[in-house]
Amino acid sequence: MRGRKKRILALLGGGALGLGLLLGSLTFMADAKTKNQDVMVTSFDKVTLSFVGDMQFTGTVADQIKKNGTGYPFARVKSVLSRADLTVGNLETTLTTGGSAQDKQYTFRSDPRMAKAIADSGIDAVGLANNHTMDFGLNSLFDTIAYVKKSGLIPLGAGKDKSEATQIHYIKKKGKTIALLNYSRVLPSTSWMAGATRPGLASAYDPGLMYSKVKEARKKADIVVVFIHWGKERMTTPEAYQTEMGHALVDAGADLVVGHHSHIMQPVEWYKGKLIAYSLGNFVFTNSRIDRSNQTAILEVSVRGNRIEASLTPARIVSGQPRLIEGAEKAEFFRFMDRISRKATVKSDGTLTP
Repeated sequence: MRGRKKRILALLGGGALGLGLLLGSLTFMADAKTKNQDVMVTSFDKVTLSFVGDMQFTGTVADQIKKNGTGYPFARVKSVLSRADLTVGNLETTLTTGGSAQDKQYTFRSDPRMAKAIADSGIDAVGLANNHTMDFGLNSLFDTIAYVKKSGLIPLGAGKDKSEATQIHYIKKKGKTIALLNYSRVLPSTSWMAGATRPGLASAYDPGLMYSKVKEARKKADIVVVFIHWGKERMTTPEAYQTEMGHALVDAGADLVVGHHSHIMQPVEWYKGKLIAYSLGNFVFTNSRIDRSNQTAILEVSVRGNRIEASLTPARIVSGQPRLIEGAEKAEFFRFMDRISRKATVKSDGTLTP
């Protein structure tokens, strides 16, 4: 009798244990399912963007392309550029085989095949509103736009007239609408500025139209980005007008203001919860005698709702090619960026916080 009771108790205990394990498994599965759903929703809701500075393919860069092919400039950073939902860079050159050099100190004319190389790198759109896109005359601008479009890239900030040059480009990613605007506050001549019937570039010298375009974009887009050519060359401190204009762009509705032209990194700043990166320096460029100008960074941004998160992925330009850096140089670069960024903190892992 006593042995029978033991067997019954053992069976009941085993059943309870089995039931407990079953319930535990179901709870775990439910938790896992919930967590997976959260991950899926969060992943879909988050849009990622990347930005790089000035790109041109002459001089040292052209020599290396002849030796190593058109993919050379981006070979060591392609994995970073291609992981964002949208990547934008500044095309600081014409893409043409003709035209006459304009009367200015530096004129850049690059191999038109580089348009496809840019697209293959993971870059989706290029800024054309800068002080080099018409280096070889008006036809060089038309050629550049044509090659850019043919490669599948989106040309920003240039066109057959002011309406086209200042066009807001709306791009859908993960159910979100991103508005891209591109302007230049550095142009060699008023003749480069697009007019009512004159081809050219989007000018920020009279910023009223630019502000109104940002306000227009704010009404239609979830994320508004202004990609702007401004500032003074080889200066790590922004000009007073850059700060004033950057703040005004955010006040008008911009979520991100990303600059270039200085050929050297400039500060990042959080303003009213939005991000201003004053300059990303060079990216694909001939080596500079100023060592700091050979350092660059890819700005990586994620936007989820109204929340913006950002970080810098640093690189060094060697023989015209940006190469990701690690160790002591990477740590020193972050300390430098933190030091010059008075209205943001650049952490030791490159994260940008207010």
